[in-house]
Amino acid sequence: MANQQEKPGRFISLRVQLLVGFTLLFSVVFAVAFFWFYSFASDMALQRIRKDLADTLIAAAEGVDAELMVELAREGTLDTGVYPDDSRYWEHVNWLVTVHNIEPRHLQRAGDYGVAAGAYLRLRRA
Repeated sequence: MANQQEKPGRFISLRVQLLVGFTLLFSVVFAVAFFWFYSFASDMALQRIRKDLADTLIAAAEGVDAELMVELAREGTLDTGVYPDDSRYWEHVNWLVTVHNIEPRHLQRAGDYGVAAGAYLRLRRA
């Protein structure tokens, strides 16, 4: 057994070993840094968008007169395809237009308000 010679392996110079090693090391480091930055930036942007949307909706809700909306829903006419002449309706629509002009990315439609079982008064954007 002492007479057996070990076959020499393929020779790879130290320069090539260092080049490959540092390339792999820095690739992993930069990949982790990119993933962290991407996650951080995405989370911050989403958090800012959610806060902006919440602030806009809270401000819009504070400007809506609940008693006026209840009266309008109780006494208003059903949607017949034309805009109503009721001044309460237009007061509400003008408020929604004001909110939309301040923040056009939100409040794309006003919604439905129940008048009676199965019937709805639709408030549309003006």
